[in-house]
Amino acid sequence: MALSPTINYKTEEAAYWLAQSVEFGTLVRDQGGRLGCSRLTMTFKRTEPTNLEDDLMAPGMWVAKIAGPEFSVIPVEELASVEQPIITLLTSLMLLLADDLTATQLIWHAYHEDLPRDKTGRGQKPGPAVRTTPINLPGNISAPRLPDQVACNSTWRTASRKHWGRTAWPGFASNHLQPDFGRWDNATVDTFANNVNDCREWLEGAGYAPGVWSQLHPAFLTTTQVGVDDVPDIVRRRRAKRVGHRSLH
Repeated sequence: MALSPTINYKTEEAAYWLAQSVEFGTLVRDQGGRLGCSRLTMTFKRTEPTNLEDDLMAPGMWVAKIAGPEFSVIPVEELASVEQPIITLLTSLMLLLADDLTATQLIWHAYHEDLPRDKTGRGQKPGPAVRTTPINLPGNISAPRLPDQVACNSTWRTASRKHWGRTAWPGFASNHLQPDFGRWDNATVDTFANNVNDCREWLEGAGYAPGVWSQLHPAFLTTTQVGVDDVPDIVRRRRAKRVGHRSLH
């Protein structure tokens, strides 16, 4: 069930959202009730050389409960059901990832329009996780893992080009690159895009909307398209923090 392009905003943010350039036919409206959604963080543990250990890699995505014309935080008691298509997506993803990477947790936080600001003034502080689910899904490919900064993005396109979202997926095996150009091969792009879209369609059909949450100007934007392309991205914060060998001259 494809959702209509929609942007629901906090009442006080009307001036900002009504001035944005959006696709023709987009519903841009005041939520009225309490606006919110849920943030899912998926953690991945990497295998490191002996006596070295590094932090987890943690891509994420936004999902809201659809309640008539409103978007809200997903009730905690419904999260186990929402995790079903996420685990299916991760199970498919691990068939593309190197076998020295393991998906380990699903972590949920609640976001809503009244959360306090973080110290930057641009983000929000969501408070403790409302649910944490341990999982154990290892990668499947024996080819070498690409450097941990390299990611394959899925793009959550919305009706406002300035407000698209991305999930940077880690751990792809090196055999998914085109040998001459350093790009993802077409089969990998197509397979992964289909898997992400299957997850989106399951969620929307069950009454949940994957999309984009604006922390700076509280609003929830529905996904109009899911995209994956052949250009690898770089997430610098995933660079290994501990050095295993260094040569100085």
